[in-house]
Amino acid sequence: MINTNDFKTKTIFQPRQNPSVNGYWGIALDVGFSSVKTFSPNQVACFPSYARKLPRGQKFLGEADNRNILYRDENGDVWLVGMYAQNMIHEDDSDSLSEGLFVKNRFSSPMFKVIARVGLALGMLTNQYGGPQGKNLAVQTGLPPKHLEEYAPEIKEVLAGDHEYEIKIGNRNWEKVKYSLPLPNIRVMEQPMGSLIAVSTDKNGNPVPNAKKKYLNGNVMVLDPGFGTTDIFNISERQVTCDTWDDLSMNAVLQDVCNTLHDDPGYKVKMTVPAIQKCLEKGTVRIIDKKLRKAYNKSFATILAESSQRICDGMLAKLDETYKGMWYHDYLIVTGGLGAAWFDQIKEYYKGIETLKVISGMENDNLDGIFSNVRGYYFNLLNTFKNPKVA
Repeated sequence: MINTNDFKTKTIFQPRQNPSVNGYWGIALDVGFSSVKTFSPNQVACFPSYARKLPRGQKFLGEADNRNILYRDENGDVWLVGMYAQNMIHEDDSDSLSEGLFVKNRFSSPMFKVIARVGLALGMLTNQYGGPQGKNLAVQTGLPPKHLEEYAPEIKEVLAGDHEYEIKIGNRNWEKVKYSLPLPNIRVMEQPMGSLIAVSTDKNGNPVPNAKKKYLNGNVMVLDPGFGTTDIFNISERQVTCDTWDDLSMNAVLQDVCNTLHDDPGYKVKMTVPAIQKCLEKGTVRIIDKKLRKAYNKSFATILAESSQRICDGMLAKLDETYKGMWYHDYLIVTGGLGAAWFDQIKEYYKGIETLKVISGMENDNLDGIFSNVRGYYFNLLNTFKNPKVA
């Protein structure tokens, strides 16, 4: 039976000593449609890409766990960020609640600024592995290939400049975050390229033996099924092509689940994609029969499994159609959170092609698959520190 929690956007705070370069504090930031991922010299972190502005004087009961993130801006406004903000979305709320995640003006929305700032803050908080004090701050991020040229200036504008705000995680005290990030210190790259760098780099930041020969001189594809899009970074005969598919993603899977829950006589539940996120942890939805005054929880794991397989099958069919059945590729690098959930299905699908090796974007590390792109961003940034001529 499928584990529905594998499809839920994770919250992770993991202090960790990562390779770094003296004098620099590099932060890799991946502000995705479903989650924000951070990779810095002293931590990796992830939280859902959602935030809600709270009424003044909002109080909370009980003890807050580490998944409870609060952000306070320079005007004193407080936002709830991540999983608990996402859990505030009700089944009857409209999809407009998530507009800040998908519309073209995403980078100018207040929510984007909040979640991006929180992501950077998590990469700058001092812990047992050090902090950024006295070091040159730089940020590497990425965008889907289709949107790189159009939106790179916009995301840089949000991240650059002088910033001062506070964050609070769980029961910790409020922590002030203050930094200056010059525009030239922000780099933007093709999102799937991050995973290509990740599979070519070991945990110490060194090149994997023969990686350049295998991945850069061979016929290689990075397949990155994400929340809003499936992105492809393809190298064939040393020529690079990119694709972005909007209809084959986690959003498509969850929308298919919502449609089934609404149409199936055994459920008849109205649900939106933003609202169903909180149901994934337990794998149940609440069935309410007002006439009989009954309410109970019912599993939707089978529906999710069928929707996931259907969308994945569609993605594989399109991949075959677009890239000549993958007969001439040597490596298929599967990355991202949905890529991790689909990995076994993809590997099984191509098992008969002995000339094609299907590998995970996290094969050189023990981190969750959602970090594969941002891990590559980080090591790309470190390489620019080591070789300023390419910065």
